[in-house]
Amino acid sequence: MENAQTAPQESTQVQGQNNPAATPPSTSVGPSYEPWQLRTQFRSGVTFYNNFFSLHRDPKGEIVFQNGPIFLFSNRSSSFRFNIDYEPTYQAYYRNYKDDSLDQSLTATYNRQFGRFYDKGSELLSYSSETQTVENAVRTKVLANTYGNELGYNINRYFSAAVVYQNNVYHYFNPVYSSSSYIENTVGPKIYYHLRPKLDLYVQSAYSVYRYNHDASRNADDVATTVGIEGTLSKKTFVLIQGGVQSGTQNSGQNGFVAEAMVEHRFTPKTDLTLTVNRGSQQSTSTAGAFDYWLLSSQLNYKYSPKTTISFFASWQNNSYANTTTNPLTMITIPQNTEDYINIETLTLTYDLTKKITLKGIISRQQQLSNFKQFDYEDYTFELSLIYAF
Repeated sequence: MENAQTAPQESTQVQGQNNPAATPPSTSVGPSYEPWQLRTQFRSGVTFYNNFFSLHRDPKGEIVFQNGPIFLFSNRSSSFRFNIDYEPTYQAYYRNYKDDSLDQSLTATYNRQFGRFYDKGSELLSYSSETQTVENAVRTKVLANTYGNELGYNINRYFSAAVVYQNNVYHYFNPVYSSSSYIENTVGPKIYYHLRPKLDLYVQSAYSVYRYNHDASRNADDVATTVGIEGTLSKKTFVLIQGGVQSGTQNSGQNGFVAEAMVEHRFTPKTDLTLTVNRGSQQSTSTAGAFDYWLLSSQLNYKYSPKTTISFFASWQNNSYANTTTNPLTMITIPQNTEDYINIETLTLTYDLTKKITLKGIISRQQQLSNFKQFDYEDYTFELSLIYAF
């Protein structure tokens, strides 16, 4: 079962896969949410890439200018809460001007309570231009959507039962890559035992179905069963620990042990740290079958002054493949290395110039050591932007 919050990157063929676990959280600026509030911001920035197409040889730089509004809509009533963040951004490319595009992203969360029933969910939708194969350096439009929902019933003070559903869609608009477009649906029950008001034990079972739009040979099913603990250990510490087994039932190859551990701790009013470890198996985006992965990440936030915040994010990922696989360029099955690695480091600095204007700078490095040598690359990204809150 692919977890939307921890889905790993596969390094060999498709660049630009959405990977929230390997991407630092966004740092929106402005006041806290209030009931039924609409806030509007405008962001203008520039990003320099030293290896825009993630090439192994002869890296090509690019400068991208980004401009667009940010709409933040929320309701914080006691029975129904939601947050919506919509960001249309016009991307203007200095060298590859034919790739100019209007990228869009929408993030939403909601939580409502009615009697003993509760309903909570999240939506992450993006429409953007992304680099596909590193050798061809092709840009194409990609629609990515992740929706999750949990509908539950509080049986008594000790037990709750819920049905958890997740839908993932990844669609390529370029016909050349349409065989990698897929839809994943996951559904299953989840039973909670409440140790205390904000700390739960649970057991969950999930059945996942992967369906590729134009290549039925890659369709796969799998079943996962996990047990875990989730909640606050203290006012400063949140923990999530879960583990279980995953078994592929059709063309999957996703078999074995799955685990996730996350700890968030606030050391001081100015400093907090998040550590995450994931182990699992994920369906390959290029060939039939799956790969196992380990993913470790950390996020450190430090409030240096009332106007200045410094954040550092780092992740390390290891993917393990079978002894043979299909080269995504030639589609020929060949012997290959069984390991690859993806390392990401990002430093973010935000500074409030005034009550309404925030300056934001980002320096990022991504390195990939692939199981196919031609997919090795290193990329440095530098971003500077101004955000104005109306």
